[in-house]
Amino acid sequence: MKNYFSDEVDQNELIEVIQSHFGRSEHLKNQLTFYNEDKSKVLVIEYNKKNKIKKIDDSNLTKLERKSLNAKVKKILIDNQVDAVGRMISFTNQAIKGSFVYKDLFQILPLPMDAPQPINVIGDFAFVLKFKYVSSVDPFINIARQNKKAIIYLRVINALVKNSFKGPPRYTSWHWVLRFDENITTSEFLQGGYSYANKNFNSNKYSDVSAYSHIPLVPTAEYYRNFALSVNEVRMPDTIVGLLTEVFNLKQDYEKKFYKAISWIDQADLIWSHSSSAFYICLVTTIETFLDSKSESCECCGQKKFSKKISL
Repeated sequence: MKNYFSDEVDQNELIEVIQSHFGRSEHLKNQLTFYNEDKSKVLVIEYNKKNKIKKIDDSNLTKLERKSLNAKVKKILIDNQVDAVGRMISFTNQAIKGSFVYKDLFQILPLPMDAPQPINVIGDFAFVLKFKYVSSVDPFINIARQNKKAIIYLRVINALVKNSFKGPPRYTSWHWVLRFDENITTSEFLQGGYSYANKNFNSNKYSDVSAYSHIPLVPTAEYYRNFALSVNEVRMPDTIVGLLTEVFNLKQDYEKKFYKAISWIDQADLIWSHSSSAFYICLVTTIETFLDSKSESCECCGQKKFSKKISL
């Protein structure tokens, strides 16, 4: 019960629960202050240098208010934590015509033939990612947990295969699009997004994949020999299951570096069409993520010097 279970729960989720409880907050330097609707200060959270919760000052709360907030945190983040299956419409740059299942962690499924898809060979082809996560009674916490889990799986796959795997845009986007009516071409400013209504794919349960073919697997040496996309569907290396197992069993220190690296690969994919220079900077940063920070600096330019080989 100490500090509202701050040592037992995800601290970002704890902040969300406290925020929803009071409704108002102000973040200055190393502390987050919460207010009531009348703008009276009620609770202050102090952070340490690693941006972790150092102290929760609730001295302005009554005993009853502390008990009420503690019960809310317990209900949402401690009790009622149940394994569930989430789903996300995701995208890759070639068609997915088969399924892929990794243990009981996630499934990749193609959409039915009647689902909207690009008419080009290369484009944002939609597919369904289903995955296991721990649910809560709070819908906003659920959405955040689903997004976090899906992004991890998509970034890992994106780093291991030649195709680009990504989720929907983080924010709502609007685009000028062309509308062709008979012999007249006009432009219209529309919201971007993807929607497909099918009860089988909207189900929050794992799907029976026996009716699907499998995503084709290619011998690893052949798969990585040439990064050109020479076929019209997604393929994977035949060692993909072993590679995923290695990733999900990384030691904690190296795991942090790996997840930072694949986030930069993800950013590189997003930015390459806007700036080649920024694209290569993201890739260089990916490599630098694995380098030892305690390296000798160049006397001329001050940059770090690295000589050891990095095994990814």
